[in-house]
Amino acid sequence: MTAPIFIRVLGRPLTKACIRYLQWRGYTKIPERSKAASPNPKTTAAAGLLRPTENAASPLGSLTPAEAPLIEAEKLSEQPGPPQYFYDEDNLATPHNHDFIDDPRFQEALAISRSSPLGMRGYYHGRWNIHVAIWAASHALALGADIVQLGVCEGAEASAIINFTNFANRPQRMFLVDTFTGVPEEQWTADELKAGANSAQWAYKESDRYEYVRNRFSAWMNVTVIRGRVPDVLPSVTVSRIGLLMLDLNVAAPERAAAEFFWDRIVPGGIILSDDYGHSRSGVGFIGQKIAFDEFARSKGVSVLTIPTGHGLILKPGTG
Repeated sequence: MTAPIFIRVLGRPLTKACIRYLQWRGYTKIPERSKAASPNPKTTAAAGLLRPTENAASPLGSLTPAEAPLIEAEKLSEQPGPPQYFYDEDNLATPHNHDFIDDPRFQEALAISRSSPLGMRGYYHGRWNIHVAIWAASHALALGADIVQLGVCEGAEASAIINFTNFANRPQRMFLVDTFTGVPEEQWTADELKAGANSAQWAYKESDRYEYVRNRFSAWMNVTVIRGRVPDVLPSVTVSRIGLLMLDLNVAAPERAAAEFFWDRIVPGGIILSDDYGHSRSGVGFIGQKIAFDEFARSKGVSVLTIPTGHGLILKPGTG
């Protein structure tokens, strides 16, 4: 993990212009709690801004030529912060506790998750994303219910879940559904294409992922890999009790159709987890999926929990 750089206020507040500029450059505002000389994540995160850097040994190396005089004029100093203080992966940056990354079981599951061809090239979700998937799956298994994932690619989340939960020794089943060649072009609307919802299509166009995924999970008798287009393929998913439905299709209409199709099979307390829900804003990214998921939630009288990882989560109400 890269060490954070702490920009410390010396004597007076930052001007609004300085704050705006530094935040635009990726610094995070830290509220004043102490005037101690050395920042400490527990007690001495003094007023200033925090930014991860690749150059912790020489913190000034993280500044641009424009920033150095700006920092000096604002009477700020820059100094290294504690190496484990800041999480910054996959567009999620926070000093909040993330000690799950130190769990040996999680580390093993993560390593296996990233052992795929794409993972070995550095294309993978952040650790907090995998943590959310593992938590949701563990919750589903505690309900005694099965897991369905729609949109699998190389099976990164599924492999992490299987390893972390010792899935081979459980009675529950997992169904992994995908075309394994990407989203059929005609399923996207013009607005989705304009927003860039097809941005991950290249990962499927490199090669057909089906045989790789089949081989990857062939050792688990309770894991079924199904090839097909959603929603057409859904009747072949022979499941009656779902504890976790994972949606990662990169397209709105099939995800909404799948949520409708499986809703009655989701057990009380079960989860629908949308991977792309928060990776959007007005007119950009996967906004079509967010709109569709929100509309689905309202139709069922529930709401969506927005998670900073980009996930959206629906918890089905009721008791078993």
